[in-house]
Amino acid sequence: MKKLVYCLFASLALLSCGGGNYSITATLPDKESNGKTAFLINYDTKDTIDSVKVKENIIHFRGKVESPNLVRLTLNGAPKGTFILEKGEITLNVKEKRATGTDLNDALNDLNKQDQALEQEFKSKQDKLSPEELKAAISDMHKKEEKLYRDAYEDNKHNPIGYYAFLQFTYDYSSQKLDSILEDAPSSLKEMKRIIAWVKSAKTKEMSAEGSKFIDFTIKSEDGMETRLSDFVGKGDYVLVDFWASWCGPCVKELSVIKEIYNKYNDQGLQILGVAVWDEPERTRESITMNNIIWPQIINAQSIPTEAYGITGIPHIIIFSPDGTILSRGLQGESLKAKVDEIMDK
Repeated sequence: MKKLVYCLFASLALLSCGGGNYSITATLPDKESNGKTAFLINYDTKDTIDSVKVKENIIHFRGKVESPNLVRLTLNGAPKGTFILEKGEITLNVKEKRATGTDLNDALNDLNKQDQALEQEFKSKQDKLSPEELKAAISDMHKKEEKLYRDAYEDNKHNPIGYYAFLQFTYDYSSQKLDSILEDAPSSLKEMKRIIAWVKSAKTKEMSAEGSKFIDFTIKSEDGMETRLSDFVGKGDYVLVDFWASWCGPCVKELSVIKEIYNKYNDQGLQILGVAVWDEPERTRESITMNNIIWPQIINAQSIPTEAYGITGIPHIIIFSPDGTILSRGLQGESLKAKVDEIMDK
């Protein structure tokens, strides 16, 4: 079945390579955003393609596109959907953050549905597994997801689905592995700003791998006060640092895991620190209050920490030893809880 789907992607790429007029319609669930400005952003360059005012709960863009490209719609500083801008009538489901109505967007949805099916398969059995079985199941799911997106990339190197898929399956690849994959990639893909940054981040990440000492960074607050990572890390306690953003659904979901860890180990030598990246300070503070986050936070860090540690996606969690050595990075959910248990039981 997957082969049939990927052949469909390949044929759609040929049909959708031309430009033309587009229309994007997104209906919002309430009136709170009426009068506010929605932005259509180039996903790769972060340049603004267009902006419109929300009227009668509806966001409506019209324009002309030369060739399909990946874009993101944002409202109030938060992403409302990432999809492919191409010729045709595009309908964006804000709640599900997916677009329909055009060939490449429908194909992209098929790809994401296959990924969701893999996750649902894992979730349906995770509660019945022993710790060792759970570890094996997580590894198996990640391998299946990697193959899913790797195959999609191979069949779609010349269209935005290939670009999107590349970013999904290479997030934890070494710089050498990335260079190997990009060796036979089209020049248009190699020249993408996010791809260039991806390779740079991988090299930076290798400098902050497990076993390395922490890399310090300094964040200046709105009132001019400076906060450093070294104010928390390397001070004699284990420190779990959560790099997150208020608009990031998986970040907010992971908070329940971190709260469980906090309640279990906060008085046993484990400190927790949140670092808000790629976010507006006001939205961060609202989320802290709404989600009852009680551990310390570094706010308005933007891309300074992510560049320092080669972080390309959030949530990203790093655990530091009492002397500041990196013990773990990139774990979430049950894997994160198991790692913290292992560290604190020593």
